[in-house]
Amino acid sequence: MKKVGIIILNYNNARATIKCVQNVASINYDNYFIVVVDNNSTDNSYRMLIENLHGETCLIKTKRNGGYAYGNNVGIRNALDKGCDYVFILNNDVILEGNTLKALVDYNNLHPNVGIIGPALLEFKNKSFVQSTGANNNLLTGNSELLNNGKSFATLNQTPLHPDYLGGSCILVRRDAIQRTGLIPENYFLFYEENEWCLNFKKQGYDVVCLPDIKVYHVGSESINQVSGLSHYYMTRNKIIFEKRNADRHQFIFFILYTFFRTILRSIKHPKYWKDFSFYFDGLFNRNKYDYLQSK
Repeated sequence: MKKVGIIILNYNNARATIKCVQNVASINYDNYFIVVVDNNSTDNSYRMLIENLHGETCLIKTKRNGGYAYGNNVGIRNALDKGCDYVFILNNDVILEGNTLKALVDYNNLHPNVGIIGPALLEFKNKSFVQSTGANNNLLTGNSELLNNGKSFATLNQTPLHPDYLGGSCILVRRDAIQRTGLIPENYFLFYEENEWCLNFKKQGYDVVCLPDIKVYHVGSESINQVSGLSHYYMTRNKIIFEKRNADRHQFIFFILYTFFRTILRSIKHPKYWKDFSFYFDGLFNRNKYDYLQSK
């Protein structure tokens, strides 16, 4: 049985992380170890984690909040150093079913060209409906299309899907694929890092796969909503960074023109969107309105 390092990132939400670790203990896979990374929480999370996490769980506290990629990369390095065959990145707001990890590992063992694989993400409040089975990027418009969003899980075709990217809340990644492709890009802080990471896997010849017959339940992040406007800011800013780093010249020019005129039209109807231009500016010049988060 392949050795799996399970990475769980915590930021100011120790209760969810503890529940997540307890959920992992119920899965039907034996050869794993857990690395919990506290991303320099500003509340009493680290103390709670020390008091409640026991056994083989490794707890690491970072010296700064460097964002999703930074924190998970700390855990990935630890897992690779411990000789894991796979890294399983798991958000603390995801609830696994008993067979989730085993099914992903078994499929990957049979398909060595798969670099990164994940299950269908289902809504926690209404467990019949799909959040996504991956998504596709449009480098001309900068838009992403969630696959099977809002559909009933029972209606999904069970054939494996090959999306452009998988959301980073529940993904299994091969050790050799990480060593060849590199760690999660840390240019974003939050959002779009999975888009680029999956694209990098594909550039190295690996497949990105979603198994729509395997499901987990995604509660929805509470940590992101602790700062007003945080989600919209990074989604807007990072779209520019992603395009700048991954689109070719013609795609990028079209994207800039499309985004410029689309934002003007949106802002005329809804003046709140005028501020998006300042977020685009931050993306173009690699600025971060929320730099203070990284210093805490």
